[in-house]
Amino acid sequence: MKRGLLLIVICCTVGVSAVGQNTPFWNCPAPGNSKNLICLLPVATRATTTNPLAPTINSAIATQLSQLPVLSSGPAIAVTYDPATGVPIISDNLGPILTDRAETIGKHKLLVAFAYQRFRFHDIDGNNLNSLSFVFPQSISQNLLQQTDETVNVGLKLDQYVGVATFGLTKKIDVSVIVPIDRVSISSNSAATIYYVTSTNTIPPPPFNNPTAVNLGYFHGTSSGIGDILFSVKRVMYSGENDTIAAGLIFRAPTGDSLNYLGSGAYGFNPYVVWSHPVKKLSPHVRLGYQFNTSTSLIPSNPVNGTGSSTLPGSFQYDLGADVILLSGKRPLTFAGDVIGNYVVNSPVLVSKYTCLCAAGDQYLASPFPYPSTVQALNPTKAVNQADPNSSNYIKDSYNSAQVALGLKFKPWNNVILYGNVTFQLNNVGLKSSPVPLAGVSYTFKP
Repeated sequence: MKRGLLLIVICCTVGVSAVGQNTPFWNCPAPGNSKNLICLLPVATRATTTNPLAPTINSAIATQLSQLPVLSSGPAIAVTYDPATGVPIISDNLGPILTDRAETIGKHKLLVAFAYQRFRFHDIDGNNLNSLSFVFPQSISQNLLQQTDETVNVGLKLDQYVGVATFGLTKKIDVSVIVPIDRVSISSNSAATIYYVTSTNTIPPPPFNNPTAVNLGYFHGTSSGIGDILFSVKRVMYSGENDTIAAGLIFRAPTGDSLNYLGSGAYGFNPYVVWSHPVKKLSPHVRLGYQFNTSTSLIPSNPVNGTGSSTLPGSFQYDLGADVILLSGKRPLTFAGDVIGNYVVNSPVLVSKYTCLCAAGDQYLASPFPYPSTVQALNPTKAVNQADPNSSNYIKDSYNSAQVALGLKFKPWNNVILYGNVTFQLNNVGLKSSPVPLAGVSYTFKP
């Protein structure tokens, strides 16, 4: 059993170098280069050159993919040990679903689990994906600027299948491998109005200067494959009469194809501590950790021309909840309720503000054209630092994402556990999904 687990870890580690994307290319100069999903929005919106829209949306999606709650590394019956005698104590508590607890599954036990989650995203940074508004400037000549006021309807779906293998290396140490398999679908339907603005009052615009409506069409693409694989180790540091404290580390490998939104394109390290306190039929638990990430090409250091890479935003994670035994005996039934929190630090965001439909440095709008002087549109960047063209000028913010997960776990047969869960996001930040349903099954092999 140990040799088999070691073989799995070696194979997955080899896959990191074989599958992972080191230098993704997001800037898509033509529709012919749209075979990767990260090119779909730039091509659909014509934001293919010198425009920070595409990398900002890509960064939001990459950040969200690295923060999605996945199946717990131990959705099974946990084992504690009597501090005086060392005798194992089996509980009817079946544990959390998306978070973790301090107890281990037992020496030389092997847990395998499989679950399905469905995400349907509808907002990004508080802006409705069905009506994203942007303004794109383009210089036509020395004295003429073309402004495109565009509204984009974006559909983003993720179906995730997660496989988990947890092995009790000792009675105090669990090691786990978590492998997500994702199917991502993205679509874009956009329409635009083109305006022409002169940079001086003396030179009139050309005769075709009336506002022109343009339908940019419908674009759609899907991609499937292995996501970012997680490797986890957890060790019990303290085990008392009722309290158990454990520390662990989760390593995320960029095995998912970041060019197709299957992965974040960055390595991740998540050290954490977790505390459990089972009392009769109630078992509260608290988990605290911090997600460290390396750089990813999905967030170019220069958002204007899409070159370089930047660090994927990290986050402080706090999970707290409790498991309640509803039925005991041969077929126990438990309820799991958790608050899953992520405080994302210094992440690029899309800010909605009024944008002038005018030439750079000039508020003059050529008359008698019937268009507004300003429109409300999303702006992904601050003013460009002309002294340092390679400087990062994203608009960045730190925000707290809070979710509530409610689920049931049932043990119908020996060593088999069935479970279902629904996750609700409480606030509208980052990439927000409708309620996320989950269904899964686990089986524990005993030595």
